[in-house]
Amino acid sequence: MDPTQDPTKEPTIAPTQRPTGYPTTEPTNEPTPYPTREPTPFPTAIPTTKEGYVNVKDFTLGKLLVPEKGLLLGKIDTSQEFTLSFDIIPTQVKAGWTSIIRFSSGDSKDIGVGTRAPALWFSPGTTNLFARMDTNTEADRGCTSANPLPLFVKSHVKMTVQEGIMIKLFVDGKEACRFNPRSHQLLFAKKGVKVYLGDKFYSPAQAQVSNISYSSHPNLPLIPHGISLADKMVPIRKGELLGYMDTTSSFKLSFDVQIDSIVDSGFASILHLTLGVDNGALGSRIPGVWLKPGTTQLHIRSGTTMEHDVGCDIHADHALELGKKHTIVFIVTEGPTHVVKIDGSKVCHFNPKSNDLVPNSPATQLWVGDKWYTSAVGKIGSIIYEPLPLMPRPSPSDLTSGKTLVLGGDPIYLGYLDTFETYEMTTHVKLTGIVQGWSNLLHVTAKGTNFEKPGSRIPGIWVIPHSTRLQVIMGSKNMINNGCATKALPINKTVAITMRAYPGPVYTVHFDDEQQCAITPKCQLFPAHNNSRVWVADKWHHASKAEVVLMKYGPAPVLNKNSIISSARKLQRGYFVGVINTTKEFHMSFKLTPRGKVKGWSNIIHLTERNNKGLKSRLPAVFFQPDKLRLTLVVTDKNGKQLRKDSKFNLKKDQTYLVDIVVGKLGLAMRLDKKYIIAKHKAFNRVPATKNIKIWASNPFAGAANAEISDLTYTREIKPEDLTGEDLTGSNKKDSD
Repeated sequence: MDPTQDPTKEPTIAPTQRPTGYPTTEPTNEPTPYPTREPTPFPTAIPTTKEGYVNVKDFTLGKLLVPEKGLLLGKIDTSQEFTLSFDIIPTQVKAGWTSIIRFSSGDSKDIGVGTRAPALWFSPGTTNLFARMDTNTEADRGCTSANPLPLFVKSHVKMTVQEGIMIKLFVDGKEACRFNPRSHQLLFAKKGVKVYLGDKFYSPAQAQVSNISYSSHPNLPLIPHGISLADKMVPIRKGELLGYMDTTSSFKLSFDVQIDSIVDSGFASILHLTLGVDNGALGSRIPGVWLKPGTTQLHIRSGTTMEHDVGCDIHADHALELGKKHTIVFIVTEGPTHVVKIDGSKVCHFNPKSNDLVPNSPATQLWVGDKWYTSAVGKIGSIIYEPLPLMPRPSPSDLTSGKTLVLGGDPIYLGYLDTFETYEMTTHVKLTGIVQGWSNLLHVTAKGTNFEKPGSRIPGIWVIPHSTRLQVIMGSKNMINNGCATKALPINKTVAITMRAYPGPVYTVHFDDEQQCAITPKCQLFPAHNNSRVWVADKWHHASKAEVVLMKYGPAPVLNKNSIISSARKLQRGYFVGVINTTKEFHMSFKLTPRGKVKGWSNIIHLTERNNKGLKSRLPAVFFQPDKLRLTLVVTDKNGKQLRKDSKFNLKKDQTYLVDIVVGKLGLAMRLDKKYIIAKHKAFNRVPATKNIKIWASNPFAGAANAEISDLTYTREIKPEDLTGEDLTGSNKKDSD
């Protein structure tokens, strides 16, 4: 059937099979007020299954359709992210809301989560598009186009729903409106969602609709690393989600930005990478870049696992210049350490107190102008995100990797170190100046903390304010700040500082071979710990003015019982030699050279588990008697009773003697040059074999003898010749000078 040459006053009961051969140049004066009075007797062009489903999830409907109240096109399974598009020719303006299309999982009510997923209407008395899309927690969210669609002209409408800018509406390729709900949760995908061309609650829109298309594929790309986004400068707009990116713990982010005017109130967003929220959750700012309110000063944040909003506030001296393009570089590395550069100059170096960087995160949102803040007024371009490799684990035998580290500026993070319960750590340091406040030379921390938890300082070295004296801290399991102060270090001279932690515990500090201190706190050693962090000049204190040329770390040395003290050394009160495992029976020997008398009791050698008295307190201990050069031997029995034997033999000043001490089944004895000066031939309950007995030369409980000691040995083997010799136990010789 051919169309009539002149349009009829009323539409025909059955429309013509095809349009007029020549469209009129102007619309008819009296367009028909409504579609055909009787629906077409055939189904819609969308093929359905016997359950009413559309055959495919994504469909395209090309045939020209007219909305009707409650006209069901079919059912589909929706997606969280999608694009809905169609062509529409408005034919009449109506007074009320008129429905174009609606996706709904609930037929019983007009408004409720899932009932507008999405839905579009003409606003009352206009052809402005009114678009709505529910979230998981909010119903009826959306926006309205600013301009009406022209009557009797085909317009192409596209609506996108995606993470970030959740709702965008386009007309003929131009953005008509957008909306960002505060809720960031997209509506869950649902099965069996009904698709209406004209819903059941409103009058149908007076229009012709065709080429309806629903696509479940997200429109936003996965952005590869190292690729420049927005090579040309583009405007910064509120809620502009560029796509997704797989972020890494350590990274370098760079971009060009030009700020054209100041936003007077509130922070102004430039760039924001997030796992979906603004702040207060892991990965909410990794990183984010804003302008501080009423300024062009950058406010940059990049969270850690414990602190989600830490970073740099750029000083006013480095504010961005209006109308000028600046290159911003932001670097996050292990430590963690934040560095900001503007046009090649470093303007911020920041070390969060929290330790762990946010783990690698897939599908991180990349915003230019986020949806939570007013956007900065300006342009952005050349956005490049580059992962940075994790730091190599330093060698314990050379933690500085053969480099001379110059301290005095920014903190220096060396990396991870697996620490021991008992350890020896040596660092070669040359102080180059004095700092007014506390300054740090070295800091090993198990938990990545400064002071807050046990293991925060295992060990740490600080320079005392206004001096070159050191405060050395070697924390334990239940005491964070064990330590001691040393004498002053020389300026511009390299000194080997050695710290040792022994069982007991005993902590010692040496400058070169000279012991500075030995402390024996009542505590337990901090246990071995993997992945402790090592700083040279830590992030919590000023950096010392110094150079570090070598740093070594290893287990505490084990004494050779055949050479505990090899070369002669002058006795020093509280000088700690080391630890050994003692035996029930033993033979101990050493060479002794008296240099003079001491008025009180003075100690020569002392083996003890911990104390001066009590169980396992003297295993053995050797003293000079007050104002004499006569030896006294004290041995503790199994019950803590002290067996004391005083010699009557007077040693001569400046003469070297070989001293032997034997504890066996039949008693104890002391020989001087293989001649007995003490003998107790009576069995007693000897202390059983004991681990980690401390050796002092001399002890911290009494004054040191004025003497030198060498060739100290300890063995469990007692030979027959160790028990022979001339008896001098009854000697009554006069005291020596």
